[in-house]
Amino acid sequence: MINWSRKFELDSLALKKEGIKIITLERVMEEKAKKNGKLFKLCPQGILAIKKPIFNRQLKKAIVDFSWVFTCVRTEPNIFEFKDNDWGIVEN
Repeated sequence: MINWSRKFELDSLALKKEGIKIITLERVMEEKAKKNGKLFKLCPQGILAIKKPIFNRQLKKAIVDFSWVFTCVRTEPNIFEFKDNDWGIVEN
């Protein structure tokens, strides 16, 4: 399962169509180190960090962990399920 997750690639074109900007961790850290406020001008609604998902053997379920950057707010990872040609959150 770990090997499948390593091969996972985010579809940046689909995200850009939805108005979502992708910024690498390296760029976030560079901008934060400058302390010029440009980072938050780039992302006025906040920065969400998404870790690579972990899939089950059938690639029908995935655990996805994400959190807001530079806050101490944490949430539990979400479980997603691929059903009816779409991914949706599995309710606990």
